[in-house]
Amino acid sequence: MKVLERQILPNIRDTVAPHMDTLQFTYQPNFSVDDALIYMLHRAYSYLDTPDASVRLMFFEFTSAFNTIRSVLLGEKMRRMEVEDSLVQWCLDYLSHRPQSCVSDTILSSTGAPQGTVLAPFLYTIYTADFQHNSGNCFLQKFADDTAVVGLIRGDEEPRLIGCIPVTSRSRLPPPAGVNMAAVDVIVEKLAAFWRRRIVRQNFPWMFLLISAVGSVLKELQLVPQTYFSSSRNVLNVYFVKVSWGWTLLLLTPFLLLSSSSFSRNVSFLTRRLLSLVVATAIWYVCTETFFYVEDATGSCFESDPGGDVKKEFTSKASCRRAGYQWHSYDISGHSFILVYSSLFIMEEMAPMTSMKAARMSALPKMILNLLYVALNLIVTIWVWMFVCTSVYFHDLSHKLLGTLCGLAGWFVTYRFWYLKSLSPGLPPQRQSKEQKQHA
Repeated sequence: MKVLERQILPNIRDTVAPHMDTLQFTYQPNFSVDDALIYMLHRAYSYLDTPDASVRLMFFEFTSAFNTIRSVLLGEKMRRMEVEDSLVQWCLDYLSHRPQSCVSDTILSSTGAPQGTVLAPFLYTIYTADFQHNSGNCFLQKFADDTAVVGLIRGDEEPRLIGCIPVTSRSRLPPPAGVNMAAVDVIVEKLAAFWRRRIVRQNFPWMFLLISAVGSVLKELQLVPQTYFSSSRNVLNVYFVKVSWGWTLLLLTPFLLLSSSSFSRNVSFLTRRLLSLVVATAIWYVCTETFFYVEDATGSCFESDPGGDVKKEFTSKASCRRAGYQWHSYDISGHSFILVYSSLFIMEEMAPMTSMKAARMSALPKMILNLLYVALNLIVTIWVWMFVCTSVYFHDLSHKLLGTLCGLAGWFVTYRFWYLKSLSPGLPPQRQSKEQKQHA
């Protein structure tokens, strides 16, 4: 097992090196405990050479320090340090459900790190890397779990060895919240892994055509029984689908700003990304207004069913229905269009999460970004489900297929053609994996 640990250790160490505490002397190249002592004494004696100076030191000895590691929190910190997910999962599996023999029985432990292993000390240094402080009058120095707080005092100034540290370290810890953020992180990673699959991203757009065709056949053959969702007054249709573009913009706008700013805060870059929302809204508006025009241009107002008396004085659907009559026309399915286009729009703009590592993001923005990502995936699930219901319960086949094709066309023209050009809002940013960089 130690041979395997020695193979994994360099891969983790190289990745986390930029994020480690510079005053942690364990596992630093060409450093030892002697270097830690020399650094602390040199800094203290140099300060004592100045007038009216004194130094106070506080040493901490943590009992069973390696046994305090919480594997879920360690995994979260490793992901923030941009460690490959496969290595994070391996370490979590390595720390979880370890058999330990007691006097009476054998138990499984998922807390702490096993003693006498190659990885345990280094995993502990990752676990405590965000607990650090180094200022002109106070610094915290570590050698694995041995810790010293050094206060450099001038005159009669009272040392604040305890107070100078939590202000820094507390800002690095996740904020308290009613949501289990560790569980949210797991959900986010699973969702990102799902969308990362090429087969999913390639076939998701064309799935709508298949659903529309199959659903229409089932509707014509009357093979699907009537349910709660066969009524247009169902909750999802009234409060979500009817205002679907509002829901899409409400969730996607803050997500787009947060995810894009994690790649670059350049004003021009962020403005171009926001333009994608403007373009999408313009496509939605033009298409829906065109559908309304076609419905008015091709329709007639009837007193009851088609074939009855035509009320020629009413030339629009709105005026016909206000008079209490029925309007019959070629009704391109606006539901099919908006559900398809919104789903594909969200899919494309969520792409940064499949490659983004939020190591440089503070806890609150990361929490908001993760919650928005989960919400966007939930809203896409609702859109797909309601598209299925539309296909099997409402509209004629040609109406649904044309609405679906319009949604696919709006997505294809932008994300598969125009956004590949220089004079465009551009595609959502993504980071290349190590394999892609090596291949390039």
